[in-house]
Amino acid sequence: MNHLLKILTTAAYLELGIAPIEYAVHDYGKLLEGLPPEEARAAKRKFRKIWRSLVKQSDPKLAHTWSRQLGLGAPSPTKQQKNARKREVHRRVMLEQVLPTLKKIKDGDPM
Repeated sequence: MNHLLKILTTAAYLELGIAPIEYAVHDYGKLLEGLPPEEARAAKRKFRKIWRSLVKQSDPKLAHTWSRQLGLGAPSPTKQQKNARKREVHRRVMLEQVLPTLKKIKDGDPM
């Protein structure tokens, strides 16, 4: 099951157009080094769009805390803020795309 989960997670990331994030401590820039500059730029922009939408869609009471924790609007986010962004994006991908697909597979539903 672990291999299936990893495959589904990677597929979800690629479908979104961003580099797969296995661990929050991995440097996202290094993940994109093998891509042409235009594709790397597009992947970075898509990643930023996803984590910004996380903050906007969150409970207004949490938005202020998240904006501080994720460094929303910061011209130069800290390493801790970047790692928090990667964790939140990974959590969202898992909850919204991977786990529902895994449940369908487990239940035997056609996709």
